[in-house]
Amino acid sequence: MAAKKMQIPTLFKGAGPGTHWHVNDARILGFTSAAHRPHTKNAVITHITAYSFPSPYVSLTTSFAVARQYALSGPGGIASQKIPGYVYEVDLSACSAMPAIFNPVAEVSRANLAHAHNGNQSLILGVASQIHSRILNAKVPHSGGMRALPNISADMRALVNALRDAEVLVNAVPSTCVVMRHRVF
Repeated sequence: MAAKKMQIPTLFKGAGPGTHWHVNDARILGFTSAAHRPHTKNAVITHITAYSFPSPYVSLTTSFAVARQYALSGPGGIASQKIPGYVYEVDLSACSAMPAIFNPVAEVSRANLAHAHNGNQSLILGVASQIHSRILNAKVPHSGGMRALPNISADMRALVNALRDAEVLVNAVPSTCVVMRHRVF
């Protein structure tokens, strides 16, 4: 039986005005992680929930729309026609050697009950979006009639954010695999 070849989707990276990848053109430099620490579940969770700097990962997404959202604002302000944000398009099948690719949902899911929480059904909205963050500050019923704020682990936050962003982690992407840079505003 022949081994099934892995399908590699096109990936994207958003760079808002003033961010590192806005100032430094990945079409020339490629994407490189800022740290060399071992790949661990904790490193993945910290990268996603607290964007540890320096991080051993570069975040990419399978969604152009998600990358565009990240590209629309940065420390340099809101993207405009004069100062656009950039969405880089990455084709890993163009790499001569495949970079290390990590699926953060699979990495975090290996933890026992990583998805556990004690909130209600709207909790995921509160974790995934600042617009709904008030949900996290509302007490919910617990057994015995007590009401308390929901507990949300870093594992749960990492899972929700990775799913929301269709996130893929890599350690480096050579410039030959960065095939395009889209201007967005």
